[in-house]
Amino acid sequence: DGPLAKSTAMVWLECGEMHFALHNPEAAITYFTKVLKCAQDAALSSGDVLCEIAKCYDAMNQPVDAERCMARVRDDPKSAPVRLTNMIWVAWNEFEKEQNTTKALKILKEVNEIKRTPEGLYALGRVYANLSQFDAADACFMEACELDPTSPKIWLEIGTLYLKGFKLPDIAVKAFGRARELATALKLKEG
Repeated sequence: DGPLAKSTAMVWLECGEMHFALHNPEAAITYFTKVLKCAQDAALSSGDVLCEIAKCYDAMNQPVDAERCMARVRDDPKSAPVRLTNMIWVAWNEFEKEQNTTKALKILKEVNEIKRTPEGLYALGRVYANLSQFDAADACFMEACELDPTSPKIWLEIGTLYLKGFKLPDIAVKAFGRARELATALKLKEG
């Protein structure tokens, strides 16, 4: 039972997302599995739902099951995610686990053409930094920082880039300091 404007699949999706947010990934998987059978009714692809299930398995420290889900997303072009956050997640998976930099860059560039988000720019910047394309990484991190100036992880990557990439420790220390300030402020806010 749910609001008449929502399909059953959308209600299941929201239940899965709620359980995941409440750190109950087992229950979330139960709902996401139901959504998987009718993903289009929730305006998603099967790849989106598989990404959500993989995140649950990651939270439960079951990397083999998480990888099984991600392999299904990678191997079936019909199951490509449509949610930007999942597209970023698939790209990062391609980069980090599959060592497929070309595919990761392609996906992340597409994501950032659709909509520039701090998370998408951050991921693209990390791939560029790994490829020693420091100017491109810097541009991505700076734009991500403009969109979300309170993200400690973006400032941390800026510091790392300036320390290891540009070899400018004075600037790196300032960025690391900002990351620390923001991380401390976030912990206080959460508490």
